Amino acid sequence: MALKNVPFRSEVLAWDSDSLADYFKKLNYKDCEKAVKKHHIDGPRFLNLTENDIQKFPKLRVPILSKLSQEINKNEERRSIFTRKPQVQRFPEETESHEEDNGGWSSFKRPQNCFRDCTDAASWPLLEAQSLL
Repeated sequence: MALKNVPFRSEVLAWDSDSLADYFKKLNYKDCEKAVKKHHIDGPRFLNLTENDIQKFPKLRVPILSKLSQEINKNEERRSIFTRKPQVQRFPEETESHEEDNGGWSSFKRPQNCFRDCTDAASWPLLEAQSLL
């Protein structure tokens, strides 16, 4: 048996006896599947096999089960050091006071660096961003 695709330790720790039995079924170890179901061996118990637990499995499978348990215990989930942070949309801070705001469009002021006729209010944030550069 090639021990290349062993599950993560954190995953096996969450397994109940049925999940562990399904794993042995996928490996085509029907004798181990029966032992797990009969003795109610779950994931955490499998990862910390005692001498008493080992005796519940067929003797021919003990070496491979010990190796499998060791490999799963070594197989910690690798997390990237470059985790993505959620993008936060930043809005420019307001510099003008809206206390005297009469609620109409006349309360908007044209940016200071707008030398041409800037009647398109949608372009004002872009113009202000360019003035910060």
